[in-house]
Amino acid sequence: MLRAVSALLVGAVACSSSSAAHGGSAAPTSYDVVVSAPLTSAPWVGTAIQRGAQLAVDQVNAAGGVGTGHARLKLVVLDNAGSPRTALANARQAVGSHAAALITDGTGAAALANVSDPASLPVFDVFDGGASIIDPRRRPTLFRIAFDHAMGTRLADYLAARHPTVAVLSDDSSYGRDGAAALRAGSRVINIRISATPVVPVNASAVNTQVLAARRSVRRCSSSGPAHPWSRHGAGARSTGWNVPIFTGPTGEDPLVRRQLADHRDWVNGVGFVSFRITAEVGRSPTTSSGRRMRSASASSGSACRTAAPT
Repeated sequence: MLRAVSALLVGAVACSSSSAAHGGSAAPTSYDVVVSAPLTSAPWVGTAIQRGAQLAVDQVNAAGGVGTGHARLKLVVLDNAGSPRTALANARQAVGSHAAALITDGTGAAALANVSDPASLPVFDVFDGGASIIDPRRRPTLFRIAFDHAMGTRLADYLAARHPTVAVLSDDSSYGRDGAAALRAGSRVINIRISATPVVPVNASAVNTQVLAARRSVRRCSSSGPAHPWSRHGAGARSTGWNVPIFTGPTGEDPLVRRQLADHRDWVNGVGFVSFRITAEVGRSPTTSSGRRMRSASASSGSACRTAAPT
């Protein structure tokens, strides 16, 4: 994923420098790359995006910058606090500063296109939101670097040999709907049976009804959606004594889950996570080298990032 972000940043900046040249003005010697992430509301997500973007920027700069003028990239980090309104304000700030690219966790991603499209500012969603938000005609500047239906097939393939019948609990957010759709598509390919698909309102305070429906239908459970609803799914199952194996996406690794279940730490036993693929067509070397760079950057006390509070 780091290589993908680096390549996209180079492409975005190349387009910006080309536009400047055609406009008759000299190409800038540096370009801002703006990150809009939930640094305060979901630090584990925001920090991961910030560090990944910084590594990509450093990688581009270390390779000589962008274009014939060797323009440098500069990372500007803004906290959207998980608020669509703040994310929109951050996008306007990125447009106002003539940034070359905006990297976001996906908060309010579809609405950001209303700001980015007129300015031809490429927006890269690297975490939240499903494939349904991408529309090349309606939102030509919005791109998604995240899971696709292939990950649903990968999970279905894993479950097939162990748990050929599953229930899928999801919330009614676009993230939850798209995650459930990906798993349904994968299950059709692998031919495993989904016995129930209860949907939980994203703001629901209880999930007992949905958990009961799943329990009546199956002995295995899969969950898709943000971390807060997921913790309720797991708690709902475990509180009734249902020790079913639970599989969730990357949000299941959110420390928020463990904080909310701190009084019942054993409830996270038997939980499996579906995360980013650890290998590539060329083997594990890209992931291994990226991990080394991430650890090295985390251990370093110096940082070229500028962090701004929500506006």
